[in-house]
Amino acid sequence: MSGVVITGLHAGYGPTEVLHGIDLSVADGELAAVLGPSGCGKTTLLRVLAGHHRGSRGTVQVGDRVVDGEGRWVPPERRRVTVVPQEGALFPHLDVTANVSFGIRRTPDVVRRTAEMLDLVGMAAFAHRYPHELSGGQQQRVAVARALAPRPSVVLLDEPFSALDAHLREQVRSEVRELLRAEEATALLVTHDQEEALSLADTVAVLHDGRIVQQDSPQAVYERPDDRWTARFLGETVLLDVQDFDPEFSTAETQAGRLPVAEPREGARWVLLRPEQLILLPDPDGTATVDQVSFHGPHARVALTLSDGTPLTARGRYGALRPGARVRLDVDGVGWLLAD
Repeated sequence: MSGVVITGLHAGYGPTEVLHGIDLSVADGELAAVLGPSGCGKTTLLRVLAGHHRGSRGTVQVGDRVVDGEGRWVPPERRRVTVVPQEGALFPHLDVTANVSFGIRRTPDVVRRTAEMLDLVGMAAFAHRYPHELSGGQQQRVAVARALAPRPSVVLLDEPFSALDAHLREQVRSEVRELLRAEEATALLVTHDQEEALSLADTVAVLHDGRIVQQDSPQAVYERPDDRWTARFLGETVLLDVQDFDPEFSTAETQAGRLPVAEPREGARWVLLRPEQLILLPDPDGTATVDQVSFHGPHARVALTLSDGTPLTARGRYGALRPGARVRLDVDGVGWLLAD
């Protein structure tokens, strides 16, 4: 067993508390993402998990043992937790083989394990090259191999793709996910990149002002966020006022008309839709006017205004629409009710 369970974790620096009662669970073999904006406490959480900073209250459990809390603190080198930092942070004076074997160089199977990891990350042909002779993506593969070589209980990924260009970032992310799957590793990715978290992780924990505000599957946190802040942080939103709710037919009356909603929610004030859910149908008598169309290749982003002045955003294959066009709206799927 090598999962992570964090319960009631508080941590900070001097009198300033940064983490305010974190509860987080990562199952054995699961890839979890902690997603949040700059300054929300992601780095502090990662430092506590790695053993580089002590929590002030609460517990951190890795596998079946508490590593921080309950009067116990396990130093970093005894936690079996490894970190893949930003930009790889490889040792510049060591070649690829020596970098990967660094943490296992005193083990009897160092040669076999190193070769196994180089094969796994597709870097066997570069075994004797130095970091400065590698591309950014190759350096990150070596960094992941180095982290996995000791067979850690948990791998911590600290925004490891942020220095890569957009095309390479997507490729390396996919490769790293497959590497972690192949090793059946338990991993926790710390990131501010919503797309990265949603596309990579099995579970996403949203961190805001030092608190986990929601943890669920990527689809659930995106489509069914707990509040407006989470909804907006995870992507563009369409928020419409609930003017009337019909529980029998699970519909809500809004300024965009009567819309289907997923389920009743006490005190609901808004219906949340994502821009890709809006279907725009050209209609001279439609209730919305196109203000602006921005072409983005696979889709276009359309700014609209309803007849009552409410601004909306739609996203889809609408590149042929022009400013000033009238459209009527339909919805793909259902809306999600929000109370706050």
